[in-house]
Amino acid sequence: MALAQMASPHVLAVGLQNGGHNPNFLQWLAEGWAGDPAAGRLTLLVSSTFAAHHAATAQTIGALDPARIRLLPLTPQEQARLQAAPPGVLGLPRIRPHTARRVQRWREWQSCRRIASQAGADHALFINLDFYQFAATWNPAFPCPISGVFHNLMLHYPQTFSATLSRKQRATAMLQAWSMRRFLARAHAATLFCLDPYVVDILNGWPGRHRAVHLPTPARALQTNTNEGILDDLRRRHAIDPARHVFLMLGGIGPRRGIYPVLDALARLEPAAARQVCLLLVGRQSDRARLAQAITATAAAAPVQIVTRDEFIAESEIGAYYALADVVLATHVNHVGTSVSLVQAAAAGKPVIAAELGLLGALTQRNGLGLTVDSHDPGAIAAALRAMLAAPPDHFVDQAKAQQFAQTHSVDAFVEVLMAHVQAPI
Repeated sequence: MALAQMASPHVLAVGLQNGGHNPNFLQWLAEGWAGDPAAGRLTLLVSSTFAAHHAATAQTIGALDPARIRLLPLTPQEQARLQAAPPGVLGLPRIRPHTARRVQRWREWQSCRRIASQAGADHALFINLDFYQFAATWNPAFPCPISGVFHNLMLHYPQTFSATLSRKQRATAMLQAWSMRRFLARAHAATLFCLDPYVVDILNGWPGRHRAVHLPTPARALQTNTNEGILDDLRRRHAIDPARHVFLMLGGIGPRRGIYPVLDALARLEPAAARQVCLLLVGRQSDRARLAQAITATAAAAPVQIVTRDEFIAESEIGAYYALADVVLATHVNHVGTSVSLVQAAAAGKPVIAAELGLLGALTQRNGLGLTVDSHDPGAIAAALRAMLAAPPDHFVDQAKAQQFAQTHSVDAFVEVLMAHVQAPI
């Protein structure tokens, strides 16, 4: 890959994944960079298909300040090499998907090392360093200091959230802690941007040249003060019974979002309670055949209304759905970290029913955002649904705390923390 040498200071931001929050994080970083004339040069390393998947984001970044900020996509050949299936082991034609993903991350790490060297980068920022912790642990050499965003750390869960952990989760936390200590001891780690505030002091107490800082989970301010006419149109569009309470699940709708325990919980409601419920599922669905069967079974078991919109939702539309909702569901299963839904619900002043595990549960409880449940247990979810139906929504939200939580998790706060540290590696 041909790379032009760029004058110092030069930061290489790595975001090779097209999905998740990567595109937004890259755009917000680039916009913050463009607003600081002294920020030097920024190269955003992305997949070969980034512009095809996120045309508007690519155009926005490209128009900011081409002399200092540029997108650097992998070549299609390099992308294909990284994603090629690993060869079989001991004569076996295939390896497990988990192992295959680790092989791909290892290859990506090696490519990033080479590209950082060729680009003359002074600092590398990984938008999701969780993906590369294993590779960095075993092959830490890098041509410049490394910083990165950690989305899913749970190494501190046994001491911080011990009551909610299974044996498997405790073992995962111990392995992650061992890997992190090894990484900090061997690699030139600069700043660890942690979306979980409860891990920061622990990491700063470990040996190494690094510093850990809390990076607020960002959510762009949504237009939630939508007038009743627009909300009535939205209700009519989805044929929502106006007498029902709207329970919103917005985002990727699938097993990890906890949709199946929620459907089981709805089936357990008494008929009088079920007639008050509209479950509104907004976002792309995974495992569509299984989900359709589960929805049909729930609707047959209880007189609930279930409405779906199975497609990507533009950011400009999201606010209206939060304004329409009475309750927001954040019942993720086996989820480590937080959720943008929590921030958006807080900004809209709407209560949540959230998974009790780890950070998601802690933030909900400590900021007065709603109720927490064992998201694996349909009975516990059903009890929370009944509680939400029996009292006004405001009963479950501390509005002052919720607004403060939303304000401290804005895009501006996110960019301010990144910009304060990414230009000054240790």
